Amino acid sequence: DYTVLIAVSASVFVLAVVAAVVYVFVMRKKLKKALLAIDNADNKTGAAMRFGYAQKLSENAGIDVKSLGYDEAFAINKEALFSEHPITDDQRKTVDDYAEKILVECKNKWSLWQKLKNRFVKFIY
Repeated sequence: DYTVLIAVSASVFVLAVVAAVVYVFVMRKKLKKALLAIDNADNKTGAAMRFGYAQKLSENAGIDVKSLGYDEAFAINKEALFSEHPITDDQRKTVDDYAEKILVECKNKWSLWQKLKNRFVKFIY
């Protein structure tokens, strides 16, 4: 009887949609938690984490990071990772601003499909 087959197929479809929605919700929450951890980290850790996030974004967009302040942000990241020097608020802001420029550039470069994919499949922004 086709009624049972249709009911089972509809049920499987609804369960798959619910599972996908729950997965997206959990992954978006995980990303927000990671970004909040960057925001709340001390300058040294936060600068290094934010630079890493900017790198991940730029790798997914193939943008020219040099024109967006890469050299200065890289130097601060290197200092944060490999020196005993504290990272100042200004240095932290420089890296945060660099990451924001990367995100804006990514959003400008990505097509609608790429934005959706990076937001709801790759969960990178």
